[in-house]
Amino acid sequence: MNRLQSESGSSTPAPERSRTALLLRTGTWIVLAVSLMGPAWWAWTQEPVAAERAVGFLATFPLFLIAFDLWTLAIAHFWRPVRSPLRVPARTPIVLAFLHAGLWLCMRYLLAPEVFDRSGTAVGGEGDVAIRWGIALLFGLLWMVGTVALFFEVRLLRWVLISEDTAVVEEKPEEAEEGSDMPAGPEHTYEVQTILSRLGYETGPVDGDLNEATRDALRKFQADAGLEPTGEVTMLTVIELRNRWGER
Repeated sequence: MNRLQSESGSSTPAPERSRTALLLRTGTWIVLAVSLMGPAWWAWTQEPVAAERAVGFLATFPLFLIAFDLWTLAIAHFWRPVRSPLRVPARTPIVLAFLHAGLWLCMRYLLAPEVFDRSGTAVGGEGDVAIRWGIALLFGLLWMVGTVALFFEVRLLRWVLISEDTAVVEEKPEEAEEGSDMPAGPEHTYEVQTILSRLGYETGPVDGDLNEATRDALRKFQADAGLEPTGEVTMLTVIELRNRWGER
C-alpha cells in the first residue's frame, strides 16, 4: 500500500526499505539479547543458590551492557545514513559505557561483605547474613539507573534506524494532490524535533514526545512551507523537513 494516498488515487510511493538499516536493526536486537542473557548465564553458572544468582545477575548486568554500548558506538562511527539527517551521536555510547562501567564497580563495592553484610559474613558463608537494607536499596537504584540508560540508548538507535528505513527525500509535498497527507507514526517525532531545532525552530526538549512547544514549532514550519498548520506530525511535513535539511 502506498505511503500517501488521496481519494482520487494519486499517491506518493512508499519508500524502498534500506537493507543496511534492516541488517543493523536485526543486529541490534541480537546484541541486546546477548547483553541481557549474558548476566543470567554468568549468574547461573557461578552461583549455586537462587538468591545469590539473582544478586549476581543484577551485579553483572551493567558490565554486559557495555557490549551494547560498543555496538552503538560502532554504528555511530562507521555508519552514515544516506537518506535521513539523523545520526547517532558518538559521545552518547561513550558516556553510557563509562556510566555502565562505573555502576558495575560501585555495585561490586556494595556487595563486599564489610559493606553489604552488617555481620561481616560473606554471602554464601556460614552464619546469618545481616543485610544493610539501605545498601541494598542503593544497589537496586544503581541497577535501575543502568536499565534506564539502556532504554534510552535502544530508543535513540531505533529512531535513527527507522528514520533511515522510512525516509523519502526525493518527493516534494507540492507534487501530491490536496488531501493526500496522512499522519506519520510516533517514531518520527524525534526526527521532526531534531530537524526543526536545527532549522531554528524552538521545539522544547528533543525527547521524542510531541509536547506543546513542538506543536507550535510544527505550526510555524508548516505555515512557512505552505502546508496546513495543524501542529501534527504528518508525512508531508516529514518529507518537507527532510528536503529543507537536505538543501542546507
